[in-house]
Amino acid sequence: MKSRHTLPLVRWLPVTLALAFALLACQALAPQPTPTLPPDVQIPATPAPTITQPTLAPTPLPPEPTPAPSLPPTPAAPPPTPAPTQAVALNASGPWLLLALENGLWATNPDGSGLTQLTQDTIVGPVTLQRGVQPGGRLVAYISGDADRTHNLALRLVSLPDGTVRTLTPLTNPNTEPGEIGFLDDKTEAVRAITDMNSLDWSPDGQMLAYISVQDGPSADLYTWSPAFDQIRRLTDGPSQGYGPHFSPDGRFIVHFGVNSFGTGAGYSMAGGWAAWASGAGVKTLFTGGGSGQEFGGWVNQRQFLINAWRPDCGPQDLRVMDVETGAAKSLLKGCFGSAIASPVSGSVLVASGGEGSELAGLWRIDPATGQRTQMLNQPVNWLSSENLAPDVLAGGGNSVVVSSSGEVMAAQPDAQCPYGFGVAGYGMIYAWTCANEGADAGVWVNGPGIETRKIFDGPALQPAWSPQNTLLFTSGRTLYAALFFDYIPQPVAQLPGDVRQVAWVGWE
Repeated sequence: MKSRHTLPLVRWLPVTLALAFALLACQALAPQPTPTLPPDVQIPATPAPTITQPTLAPTPLPPEPTPAPSLPPTPAAPPPTPAPTQAVALNASGPWLLLALENGLWATNPDGSGLTQLTQDTIVGPVTLQRGVQPGGRLVAYISGDADRTHNLALRLVSLPDGTVRTLTPLTNPNTEPGEIGFLDDKTEAVRAITDMNSLDWSPDGQMLAYISVQDGPSADLYTWSPAFDQIRRLTDGPSQGYGPHFSPDGRFIVHFGVNSFGTGAGYSMAGGWAAWASGAGVKTLFTGGGSGQEFGGWVNQRQFLINAWRPDCGPQDLRVMDVETGAAKSLLKGCFGSAIASPVSGSVLVASGGEGSELAGLWRIDPATGQRTQMLNQPVNWLSSENLAPDVLAGGGNSVVVSSSGEVMAAQPDAQCPYGFGVAGYGMIYAWTCANEGADAGVWVNGPGIETRKIFDGPALQPAWSPQNTLLFTSGRTLYAALFFDYIPQPVAQLPGDVRQVAWVGWE
């Protein structure tokens, strides 16, 4: 998921400071401190849930597929550490680091202190944690449910720092939930639209939440909720299973898709794509059908978004730019490719070749207005990601590199073997790389333009995240570490009660 918080105007600051740091850093920095524990965990009370009944609005329905990335193995938990002796609360003002564990959502202050449990229910969505965070606000939307991920699904909200939890609405009911044996029946497919796909999206101004629900049945449909009016509105009602809501940059439209079936791995049975007016004024049909898959690639500008087809024998193919208001599509690339990302900062599209069967080799930039292609890298590049890096992009292949939206190489992966891939996060033009492998290649590194690659931690590590104060946080086993600017010497700051699945920032303006 792409980070909603970028720092293009202050990218020079970390580099300036890093130059001073480079002159002073003569000693090797790769400590492995003995964990010591921070403050007590606080578990705020959860008020009784309230349910807001939806108000109906008309119109036809929605669909999108992207294979879930493989995750590295979870590092072994470290030895137990002593119990904390002093309580530290979450700061009254953000930001806060949100952590998704198997036993709920937790949060800390930007320095890793004040570890506090926010929820105690099973989190089944969204697939990408940052998608549930309210832009510019303090709310986090998430989907709770039973351990089987198909029953008693509910849309819930938690506010920070107080931790108040509210059930906004049930997403299923006994009449719409699948039975004990219901593989690939309509009820199962409807639930998959909620739990297997990213089914939540906030408007850019944080004033409206779009979500997929089967609360009224019999199919999964598109709904919105407005915090200002505390109002739920149903936007679609059709036979296909709606999924993948995406607000337009101006907040006027919600692009979404629909399937007849999500299939068993060889592709979807697409029903079409739609753009619903967020106001509830109606729904525009963008296309019908769509073969075995259609993937949303991000917004190129206020009106146009990137989209491609997907085939089991090829993967992504038929890359095009589509107009949200007219449905008109312009072809950018017909053949197979590895991955594509829209870059609103540069107004261009970045495309990874994907190797065999592709028209292109390496990394390319395509002008969506003219179709002009410019090769940025000629080395193998199979996939792209801007998660934790936007507006920069991680170009993955034999040797992963961070590139700017204009094509400049900003940093290269450390000289280490990490078969499951590096976790990468950026702050300005300083980058952190984590590897969760066991053995000599595990660790944490920092680098960037003018900053020599330095290993600062030797153990298996995951979930790199930078605070606004340029503090690097990451996890190793069940210990949360913080490494302060500019020495970046990791210190244990919290002992976690479980494995961390994802992290995200809340309240970062």
